[in-house]
Amino acid sequence: MESAGALTYIALPKDSEQLIPHLLDKCREQQVKIDHDAAAALIERVNGNPRMIMNELDKLITYVMNEKNRLIDYECVNSMVPPYGEGNFFELADAFYTLNLESTLRCVRKHFFSNKDARGVLGNLQSRNRLLIQLRTLHDGGWIDLRRGSLSKDSLGSAAAEYALWFSDVNAKADTHPFGQNPFYLSRLAKIAVRLTLKTLIDFQLAFIETFVRIIDHPNDQEQIIQQLVLDCLGRPSIERQP
Repeated sequence: MESAGALTYIALPKDSEQLIPHLLDKCREQQVKIDHDAAAALIERVNGNPRMIMNELDKLITYVMNEKNRLIDYECVNSMVPPYGEGNFFELADAFYTLNLESTLRCVRKHFFSNKDARGVLGNLQSRNRLLIQLRTLHDGGWIDLRRGSLSKDSLGSAAAEYALWFSDVNAKADTHPFGQNPFYLSRLAKIAVRLTLKTLIDFQLAFIETFVRIIDHPNDQEQIIQQLVLDCLGRPSIERQP
C-alpha cells in the first residue's frame, strides 16, 4: 500500500479486469456499493491510471455516502468523473455516437478550448467505428444478436473461431477486432451498432479518413475541419438507422 497525505492507495494491477475486485473491496470497506458497469466505466474514464482511480473513487464514495441506496452506478460515474489523459478523446466520441448534433458540436468546442490537435479524436473515432462495423457485420450475418443488449460469449466465440484466420490472435486484446475486447465495452458498442445500418457506419469511416487527409493538408484549421465532419455525418436530414 502507498500513502499520500490523508489517503491510502492500494497498489493496483494494471490489467483492467483485475482492477474491479479492488474497487469492490474498497467500497465494501466504506459500506458503499458499486455495480460492475460503474467500476468498468471508472477505469475506462481515467484510462486505467491507478492513482486517479482511487482519487475518483474516494470522491464518488463521499458523494453517495448520504444517499439512500449508497450505490455508485454508471450514471454517477459518467456525470462526476472527468476524462483523464488519453481518455480526453472519449468524451467527444461518446457524444458523436449519441447522434446528437448540438451536443457533439459543444464537445468539439470544449476539446479545442484546451487542445490544438485533432488526431487523437480522429484515432478514437476510427478505432471505435472499426469495431462497430465488425459487430454490425456479425449481427447482419447471423453470428451475434445485438438486440439483446449484451453479447453471448458462445456466439462471439463461434464467430471468433470462424474468422480466426484473418487475425493474428483472436484472443488477444486489440483494437482491430472485437473478440478480445472488455465485455463491458462491447456491450456499450452493441447498443450503438444495433441503432445504425452497416452503410451508415461505413460512410462514417470514409468521412473519418477524408477528414484525416484534410487535417494533414490544413493543420491550422483543425477545429473547423472537425466541426465540418460532425455536420456532414450528423447534420444530414436522415441518418440510416435501424428501426
